[in-house]
Amino acid sequence: MTNRSARHVPQDYAAALCMLYERINYEKQNHAAPYTSQHYRLDRMRELLACLGHPDRQYPIIHIAGTKGKGTTATLLHDALSTAGWRVGLYTSPHLVRLEERFRVNGNQCSPEELVGLTGQVIDAAHQLENAGWERPTFFELTTAMGMLYFAQQQVNCTVLEVGLGGRLDSTNVCQPILSVITSISLDHQTQLGETISQIAGEKAGIIKPRVPVISTARHPDARQIIERVAAAHESPLMLLERDFSVHWQATSFMPPTSMENSSGPVAEVVYRTLTEGRSSPLANTKWRTRMLGRHQADNLAGAITALDWMLSDAGYHFEFDALRSGIASSHAPARLQIVGRSPLRLIDTAHNPVSIAAALQALDDHFPNQPRTIVFACSRDKDYRDMLRQILPNCQRLICTRFLENPRAVSPEQLRQIAAEFYDQATNNSVNKDQRRPTIEQADNPCAAWRRALQTAGQNGLIIAMGSFFLAAELMAQPLQGDSTECNMLHSQPQGM
Repeated sequence: MTNRSARHVPQDYAAALCMLYERINYEKQNHAAPYTSQHYRLDRMRELLACLGHPDRQYPIIHIAGTKGKGTTATLLHDALSTAGWRVGLYTSPHLVRLEERFRVNGNQCSPEELVGLTGQVIDAAHQLENAGWERPTFFELTTAMGMLYFAQQQVNCTVLEVGLGGRLDSTNVCQPILSVITSISLDHQTQLGETISQIAGEKAGIIKPRVPVISTARHPDARQIIERVAAAHESPLMLLERDFSVHWQATSFMPPTSMENSSGPVAEVVYRTLTEGRSSPLANTKWRTRMLGRHQADNLAGAITALDWMLSDAGYHFEFDALRSGIASSHAPARLQIVGRSPLRLIDTAHNPVSIAAALQALDDHFPNQPRTIVFACSRDKDYRDMLRQILPNCQRLICTRFLENPRAVSPEQLRQIAAEFYDQATNNSVNKDQRRPTIEQADNPCAAWRRALQTAGQNGLIIAMGSFFLAAELMAQPLQGDSTECNMLHSQPQGM
């Protein structure tokens, strides 16, 4: 590697962030770039990693794609393997508050000082590429390379790698994993990935590698057909939910947490079953507990436990069952129906398409059926916010429409409020129950104001939940929301990502 010139070496944390964010960042663009090889260049990513000494080849990788559940499944696997004694890297995107969240080892994100050093190394490699005639690597390519380099430096036993967008052309797809996982598939990012489930499934199935085992928790028949076809073409052993494995989910009694960090007990139990006759399964008919809210998490748990089962039975790894179960029981993905306060009960969720909104609302029915709801809602223009609002309106007493500030793709609060009011009027006119109580529909200029208004009106026994966008969740998670104060100071220390 050539010597780095002074202009390639960030002098401090702020300079490192500037070097990264000056690059093309598709997570922050007003209009999504077409999902083509012209914009997403895997050859360039491979050359970037070659300049860094191929750090991705220094540890086993579990690669995870999907529309919903991939981040949660990745977190479950990371936490189980970490608790079982391995040193495990976890790469996820986007981040909520700080860029370092994308690179974790055994639950600890890389330090600001480590991020400065990693930035210098990948920027230097990027300049080597550019001097050799390659186009400038993007923000996501650089941060993906930083994660792979960091995990090599940390000498991890394994890395769990979450796809950023799609799969086939995603920068993470240069890896050679020991196992691929494809979670649920629904309509999302249609501009880039396609207008049908089959098209989107084809992009996700692009992570399948020749003869590398695949686990899928996708339920849609069109998605399953595509995944089966691609796996067969690659001679990749495939394990499918409800064909080869299943879980039975049941909510248990739940009390709000006595602190903002720990639940007073498990919120659900699942029993894991294998359905393939003759297959050795160390984890067959085992019972697991989870803090993650919602029956939709059952599929994510099924995928993670099946991955652990494969590692024990097929890959020859050895872990203590009690340690794996303990790691699953304590795992919780940030901003996935995360409780951030009580009296009133407060949750933040990253649900940002109709399927995930439906899952979040069902989770509220399962766990908090009798608490009046205030929903803080914001959404991106490229999402199906009309369908989301149509679902939300019958399921809340108060809706506060707002917009996030750190990304230009937000729908205006005025437009959201107007659409919500029109939907309610239409539903009332078509309903036989004309006395159905109309939810209060309001608007607020920003997440801070919306959250403050929710706290003022919800009452001690109420429930507040923010949903509709990862951007909304990110901006609220940057606030001091854990206390009972109605103050809300915007702490935008850096761009949030997707």
